[in-house]
Amino acid sequence: EYIENFRNNLNYLLRSQNCTVTTLAKALNCTRDTIYKWLDGTYQPTLLNACKVAESFGVTLDELVKE
Repeated sequence: EYIENFRNNLNYLLRSQNCTVTTLAKALNCTRDTIYKWLDGTYQPTLLNACKVAESFGVTLDELVKE
């Protein structure tokens, strides 16, 4: 369930903060493909990467993985 919430919240944050996958990938030092795979559910982010995503968007990890 938290993975689905992560995917939905990441999509929302990307749209609402006008952030591209490319920009986020550079900030996280990963590839765009990795982020696309998080978004489509192919891969799950590590805890460290989920924390980095939350920090990049100025939200808590709780906010990122909960409804």
